[in-house]
Order: sequence, then structure tokens, then C-alpha cells
Amino acid sequence: MMATIYLDGLDADRRAEVEAQLEAGGDVPPVDMRKSADHKALEKRQNKYNAQSVVFGGIRFASKAEGARYQQLLILEKSGDITDLTVFPRFVLQKSFEDVWGEHHRKIAYTADFKYVVEGKGGIGEQVVVEDVKGGKSTQGSDFRIRWKWAIKQNPTIKFEIVEVN
Repeated sequence: MMATIYLDGLDADRRAEVEAQLEAGGDVPPVDMRKSADHKALEKRQNKYNAQSVVFGGIRFASKAEGARYQQLLILEKSGDITDLTVFPRFVLQKSFEDVWGEHHRKIAYTADFKYVVEGKGGIGEQVVVEDVKGGKSTQGSDFRIRWKWAIKQNPTIKFEIVEVN
């Protein structure tokens, strides 16, 4: 299995050392960012929307709001109100392909925050619900809106919801 190695956060000496080991075909030991001169700069990098990531149940959420919603959904699942709770479900919107000129194009995917099943109202049956937690309209960038609408179009039987937290 080939791992992706990101060298942006390394100081110049360590970066040169890792690049030399990679060119020689050798194994690269794990990088301890605490020993890197640039580790403080990496620690200070903030989320685009000032969200603070949080870990709950071994799962890292991009914001406290996502983590809080996950806890709510766990309670609903334990009470039997919802079933089949999935975290970060992925929807492939377009498969990868090669065009007529031989250029490869990567797949396009949308990853939601949560997916679960609720019993339909009025005897309709089960309804699959997909949720994305957002901190208001400002966090719903154009890329998100395009993928969101594309996912809705390709999955007409799934109910897509945005949970806005201010």
C-alpha cells in the first residue's frame, strides 16, 4: 500500500533528508512534527470558518457542532428512533474516466456528515436521511452547493438535509 507523504510542514534539513530517502527507494521513518522547526506554524493554522475539530468515540469531526450532532444521533439510535447510523457516507457523483485525448480525470465525490434510516410517517416505510452540519450560509461554499445538488439529483429517494448551527 502506497502512502501519501506531505513534506510541507518539515524544516529544510528534514525535508531534504526525507526526499533523499525517497529517491533512494528506502523506507522513510515516521516524522515527529514536534521536532520540526515549522510545527508551531502548523499548530496555529485555523479552520477556514474558525471551527475547532473534536474527537468523539474515536472519530474526528471538523467542528464541535458536528460532534454534538453525532451525540444526538447516537441517543436517537439507542432509543430506536433511527437505525443504521453511518458517519461520513460517501457518494460518488462521477466515476473517474479517461477522455479521448488520453487524459485521466479523477472521480468526483460528495462526503456528507451523517446518514441514517427513520421509519416513514403514515406507513410510508423507511426513509434514508443524509445530513450535513453547517454553521450558517457562509459555510455553504459554491463547491459544497454544487456537490450537494448533484447528490440530490442522483439519489432522488434519499432525503438530504442541512442542519444549520449558529
